[in-house]
Amino acid sequence: MGELLTGAKAGAPRDQALELGAGIDRLVTAKDGDARQAIVLLESAAAVLRISCGTGVCKDDPKLALMVADVLAKFHRNHAQDTRVLLEAPKLVRYTTHWSGRSDAREHYFERTLVAPGSSKSKDKVRLRAFRKPPDGVQFARDAALWAFGSSTGAATPVPELGEEALLVARTDANVLVLTDSAREIVVVLECGTSFCGDKAAAIALGKIVVEGMPAAAADRRKLRVLLTSGEVPGYEEVPVGLPELSEYDRTRLEGTVRGKAHSVEIEAWLRPDAGVQAKVDALAAERGLAADPGIAEGAMGVENDDAFELVFAVPKSETVVRIECHKGLCPSREVALGLAHRAAAKAVDPTNFIDPHAERPRPFVPRGNVKGRAERIWLPLARFWLPIQ
Repeated sequence: MGELLTGAKAGAPRDQALELGAGIDRLVTAKDGDARQAIVLLESAAAVLRISCGTGVCKDDPKLALMVADVLAKFHRNHAQDTRVLLEAPKLVRYTTHWSGRSDAREHYFERTLVAPGSSKSKDKVRLRAFRKPPDGVQFARDAALWAFGSSTGAATPVPELGEEALLVARTDANVLVLTDSAREIVVVLECGTSFCGDKAAAIALGKIVVEGMPAAAADRRKLRVLLTSGEVPGYEEVPVGLPELSEYDRTRLEGTVRGKAHSVEIEAWLRPDAGVQAKVDALAAERGLAADPGIAEGAMGVENDDAFELVFAVPKSETVVRIECHKGLCPSREVALGLAHRAAAKAVDPTNFIDPHAERPRPFVPRGNVKGRAERIWLPLARFWLPIQ
């Protein structure tokens, strides 16, 4: 956390982040062109938090560290609270909830353990774990299961008798089958101790019973209980398994539109200006310090400022003059700004794409509201007559 906060402004937020960082058992970060990510392991809370922060909000590593610290501070108040409480939308971003949901473990997970009477050794156990429609996907559950037994998809032995995605991991005390049905979104991990499954053939024979029940279990969580019963493992006793938390997994995803000048575009259009289109272009060029820019159209003007590209051009066919000022949050390069200008020029051939040509101030003027008077039309704010730009 200290490394992430390098260059951060000194103060209470930084001090709090360092203090909370001291309680993190492991912190892994990554970044790409779109977002910065942090994965936090809290062993005392038996929790993993994954935070992905778009570069529009977390512009640098200190911003990410402060975001992680804010989430941790809220998490430690109550470990069972909804993730929506953990995320506070930054003031510069207007958010709406894209997807949020708690995962009821009973819908996604089932476990059963059978043991030989009087024994607790691994070789005398048969353990089944079923992951039905796992929230992170079947590939994730399959790979995690394989890694848990020190293997991978490449190192495990395929078992075509049990399906195209069935894999076997042979251990000294057990034969482990990882059975995957990607189409139905179910993964079953079957650990069969060597006392009952002394060889690969015995493990496959038990695996066939499980595979037959997987389609039904994928469709109905109640059928998870019949994937493996004590009848399939004669002489073994079932050991009670602690019920998982009802809401062991939660995720909130927020998507927002950044509000601020850096992510804005200003568009003005003049329809039939009094002095003519070219005179209006020249006047704007002189007022705003523009230079000739033939990249848009003949007689166009433009300039690149520190934070924006500004372009002014005429569309003689509709007697329209258009000014576009696209800030670099939306137009990071001149090519992007030119593309927007070319699109606006094509739209301006028909002036109704920008404004209602009949939106003229009537005489006599009658203000909006409960006012008596005679007029063909009550004048409303000019914005009412501008069409939304799609």
